[in-house]
Amino acid sequence: MTWWKRVSKLKRDKSKSEKRVREQLESSGLDFGYECEKFEYPVRIRLPLVSVNSAKDIHNPSLWRRMTGNFHEIHTYTPDFFVKTKSGKTVIIEVKGEFNASDREKIRIMKKVYFDKGLDFRMIFDRSKSKFSKTNSKTYGEFCDQYKILYADKEIPNEWLNEFNK
Repeated sequence: MTWWKRVSKLKRDKSKSEKRVREQLESSGLDFGYECEKFEYPVRIRLPLVSVNSAKDIHNPSLWRRMTGNFHEIHTYTPDFFVKTKSGKTVIIEVKGEFNASDREKIRIMKKVYFDKGLDFRMIFDRSKSKFSKTNSKTYGEFCDQYKILYADKEIPNEWLNEFNK
């Protein structure tokens, strides 16, 4: 790999949507950071095996014994943009094209652990009217409405920019 390909990969946005939002923030003159902070959050896991008699028993769920108690793994979440408003408040903006089940679970946990405690979190979708799947008629926007998350389509709305510049 040549040196210019390495450099271009480091500077490239992950998606066209993120590039569009970054360019919009740059043109508005706001102070912002891109993926500059990480949050840790717990994910509950289930440990199904207490003991097994042989290697073939691992693949037989009827022989598993569930352990009691809460077991968690610590995962990290890195939001896309941190925008510093003129009043000194920080707004977190997450840009999503596809909003899959693991992303939704992550946002639910983050909302409970961090965002309900005062952090301002907003989402920008490529299309908020997209459905989760063919069998699930709920849309990305309805998910945000349910969890009281502000969202927009394609770019940062002018109302948000005006709020950031106050």
